Amino acid sequence: MISSLFSGTALHAWQRRVSVILLALFFLSVFLRISCIRIWDFDFWWHIATGRNVVETGTIPAEDPFSFVTQENRGKFETTKYREPFLMRQYWLAQVLFYGLYEYFGGWGVVLLRSALLTLTVFLVYVGLRRSAVPLPVSLSLVVPVFFVFLQQFSADRPVLFSFLFGTIVFLLIEEYHRKPGKLLLLLPVAMLLWSNLHGGFVFGLVMIGTNLLIEAVLYLLRKSAFSREEFRFYCYCMLGGAAASFCNPNGFLVFYMFMPHYDYFYEGIQEYQPLIVYLRRPSLPVDKNIFVILGILVLSILRIHKMRISQIVLLIGVTVMGAQSMRYFSFTVTVGILISGPQVFRLWESMIDRYFVRAKPQIEKLGAAVLVVFTLVIFGLNYQQFVKAIPHLSKAPITPPSQYLGKFIRESAIPGRMFNSDFLGGYLVWELYPWKKVFVDTRQIDIASHVEFNTVMIAAPSIDKKRPVWERLLSTYDVNILAFHMMSLEGKMWGLTKDLVDNPRWKPVFNDGFSVVFVRNIDGNSALIKKYGMSREDLLWSIIRYASGAALLDVQNKAYYYDIGFAFEKMDKPEQAEKAYQHVLRLDPQDADAKAALNRMRSVRESGSPAQ
Repeated sequence: MISSLFSGTALHAWQRRVSVILLALFFLSVFLRISCIRIWDFDFWWHIATGRNVVETGTIPAEDPFSFVTQENRGKFETTKYREPFLMRQYWLAQVLFYGLYEYFGGWGVVLLRSALLTLTVFLVYVGLRRSAVPLPVSLSLVVPVFFVFLQQFSADRPVLFSFLFGTIVFLLIEEYHRKPGKLLLLLPVAMLLWSNLHGGFVFGLVMIGTNLLIEAVLYLLRKSAFSREEFRFYCYCMLGGAAASFCNPNGFLVFYMFMPHYDYFYEGIQEYQPLIVYLRRPSLPVDKNIFVILGILVLSILRIHKMRISQIVLLIGVTVMGAQSMRYFSFTVTVGILISGPQVFRLWESMIDRYFVRAKPQIEKLGAAVLVVFTLVIFGLNYQQFVKAIPHLSKAPITPPSQYLGKFIRESAIPGRMFNSDFLGGYLVWELYPWKKVFVDTRQIDIASHVEFNTVMIAAPSIDKKRPVWERLLSTYDVNILAFHMMSLEGKMWGLTKDLVDNPRWKPVFNDGFSVVFVRNIDGNSALIKKYGMSREDLLWSIIRYASGAALLDVQNKAYYYDIGFAFEKMDKPEQAEKAYQHVLRLDPQDADAKAALNRMRSVRESGSPAQ
């Protein structure tokens, strides 16, 4: 009977075959679906650029070779003193792996590594549930939301993928020893050694080791430990060995400096560091309902908290708080949280069935197993269909770079001088142009100077003495000749720099791919380039309208794009079109004061008959 899958009783040969096929289809569909995602993350490019640097130089750098701003400000700020070497060295092994795969197999090598790591992570969560005596259908049901959360929230091609996997491995190794003491725990130091050279998330491994070791030591002293003397001694050796092995990395103990309060400045405004509640309220993306499923499972497990070990309770509370405080850590809430709470929720369900529906239990088990079989087949079918649809788009290179041709344009045009760039373009430009040209900043934002000065330029800080704007004077101190940046933020809001440059005679646009632009100084040394590639003011404004209009069709609730359209039409002296754009803002947000002010301005322009400018 299919129901025996649910009850955990011995299976007949055909039932085992059905189980194997069911599992194979599910995890194959997981692998295929994750493989459909193109390489899109901005950080990916500086990761492989750093990997290339490590391979070519044969050393792990402690100083950033890619940014001239970091280079010129090195040693001036206390935060850079530790942040720079930490960020340059904490991912070195993962970066070498990414670079090697990309160099020899192209984007597909990286995509398949990502798919393998995430699929293995989801599979190990399933294995952990099965080791906790959770039947196959229930275990499979519990990992479905785990898969979808990773698919939708944590699929970026970055070294953090290894933390998802090794966080699960370390937890399972410790849990397995508590379940059945054995030699498998000897793998813990090996896992921690690898993890600490792949990603800084190994600190969470230290948290798990420290929590379990401290609580178990107290229980042993109180003679309440389940371990014998020999078992406890072996446990201590392996746990301490794992902790010690984790510091065999280029940064040693430097990771702990990153948790000091004065580093919080670097994380302000970054989406993945936002609290979970703030992240879920983002207007630009739909809410991931699987997150609520995960949270529901965690909440239900509270009803059986008295059945958990003390270390499990502490870790469950810890990962829940971590995930609530920062979306970045919600991955550990998903894996470790489900591994702790999943078995308890199943036993809660089982006790409820035995208490209230004992006569109908066989029928419920049959129905549940049958529904899961159908559900698994549907998931496989949908994921396989997505994969087939994605193949034509992925066949050449499964990559969506921050800009398709910007780096190539700068290189082939041989534009001289230093370059200011968007942080999101930084890693890509490092990969494309280094060592010929260094960048201003990338998404690492290693030092406080590059972080503050980048924001000063992008918001186009105005003049305080009616002379040249602050942002222009700042760029002059670095002798910058090139501006390469995204016209709008990821939220769709036009940068102040974009607005200022529209009518700035000292800079001329020479490249525009619809989202990214390149400006050069309007000087004699750039005259040939400007003559060959220069864009008119009107062309620049129309490119803003084209991009914002297309983006507004996809992100229909985002009013920022209509502001951008309204601004461009105002600059083109088309008040009627600008007025329509601002009316769309009020349609989305009737209380928007800026849109109301803009409409009043448009009416005044129309009534006076004077130009909008």
